[in-house]
Amino acid sequence: MSTGGNGEARQSIARKTASGHLKGWGSPRHAKAANTGSLFLMPENEEAYLLWQYCRSQLRMSFSGPVGIDFNAVFSVAEVLGLDMSPALLTKLRILENVMIEEVEKIHERQKHQRQD
Repeated sequence: MSTGGNGEARQSIARKTASGHLKGWGSPRHAKAANTGSLFLMPENEEAYLLWQYCRSQLRMSFSGPVGIDFNAVFSVAEVLGLDMSPALLTKLRILENVMIEEVEKIHERQKHQRQD
């Protein structure tokens, strides 16, 4: 994906923005926090997390809730941020999408069981 003449500058801004979004998320240095149930984010996942934060409202919806993310929007936002949409980044976003869908399904199941009680 072409990022234009300012691609490196945009990537730098995106990384700085990601760093700002990640305050409180810790890092692998803080692996001890993971043992206590806290989340941490490895540096190689920062771009995926940043892109997810920008695009998590771009969902494809059905009557039962979200069925996936609108990847057309994701590609557009990635381009604006100067991020290369690599196969690795796409795979990470698909993992986040799958986790989101699984969590929504769990919520639906809990609600279904509550209605039956």
